[in-house]
Amino acid sequence: MCGRRANAANDRGAVADDLPMDHLLLQLQRPPEQKAALEKLIEEMHTPGSPHFHQWLTAAQFTSRYGLSQEDVAKISGWLVARAFM
Repeated sequence: MCGRRANAANDRGAVADDLPMDHLLLQLQRPPEQKAALEKLIEEMHTPGSPHFHQWLTAAQFTSRYGLSQEDVAKISGWLVARAFM
């Protein structure tokens, strides 16, 4: 992970609207209960004797259980579009 973070100590104030940006890294965080459920499942997948032992998820299963909701995707996309990032 990059050592630079957006925080008050690094804030240099407003920039021109036409300032080019090479890239944008958007980090999202799962709600605490979803994060805990995922961590528990991962532990169970690696615990012999667990009913989930070596029962790996497909990408679609992972996304449906632990990914963003379509509502969240729409909100984020709308925010990015409104600010000309997309």
